Amino acid sequence: MKIFHRIVLGVDFSESSERALDWAAYIAGKMNSTLDVIHVAESVPPYYRAILGWTTILDENANRVKEEIHGKLNDLKEKIQKEKGLKEVNIYLREGDPHWNIVDFVDSHKASLVVLGPSRGGNYIGSVASEVASLSPTNVLITSGNRAPSIEKIAVATDFSRAARNAFLLGVAIAKAFDADLYHVHVLEGNRLNPFIKGHEHLKDELLAELNIELNKIMGNVNIIPHIIQEGYDGYALSRWAEEKGLDMLILSYRGHNERTKFLGHFAEEVLYSSKVPVMIVRKFFDR
Repeated sequence: MKIFHRIVLGVDFSESSERALDWAAYIAGKMNSTLDVIHVAESVPPYYRAILGWTTILDENANRVKEEIHGKLNDLKEKIQKEKGLKEVNIYLREGDPHWNIVDFVDSHKASLVVLGPSRGGNYIGSVASEVASLSPTNVLITSGNRAPSIEKIAVATDFSRAARNAFLLGVAIAKAFDADLYHVHVLEGNRLNPFIKGHEHLKDELLAELNIELNKIMGNVNIIPHIIQEGYDGYALSRWAEEKGLDMLILSYRGHNERTKFLGHFAEEVLYSSKVPVMIVRKFFDR
């Protein structure tokens, strides 16, 4: 079973995208996936062109920049094939808005995962990563933090929705492929529920039972650990817990309560913006 048949890696040649490259190559090597490496060169905005006017020098400089970038992409391809041992590596250069070009490329190439560094400047989430995570038609991995690629302990967060169940199934498949421990996690919104749960103190036990419902029997050969996080009711609580546990990856569904929207939802956004471990946003299930 191939979980990710085609992986798209977005690069901007920064340190952040170097880490993303390591993660993409690590997963592609394990999955025997095709790796498509794409760089989007931002063009000169129309209003600047209007001010500068059309000149041969402007076009010559633009072509020179493209040639330099294409040379970097070729060097990167050789590096991936030589150092990472991947055979199927393709490079692409596009021009325009980075996030729209990446989203369109992923859609047209029917990729099953897109991998991005959080931002060009560091670990905070930049606009490109945020927009791709929100708009991508497929699964997105944002390689936050400074961890070397490794998948030994992962967690899937759930709100017991259909979308979260889908994310859990993908998490199980990843855990099987990498022989990893899998936490099935729910953040108990205690601060919001306190006025309403008098006489229902057994809620945590019922939630744990729900997390554990016959899944170990169904999936088999995966160490599934049900866990309730009680020290908060937001995505930041999940991020703090993941860092304390030394997890290698968090897996989230894009939004549990409204499957018609393409917005991440406030919980996923909070995790994405605060996590110090890589975060995978699940849009669709893998190929069987």
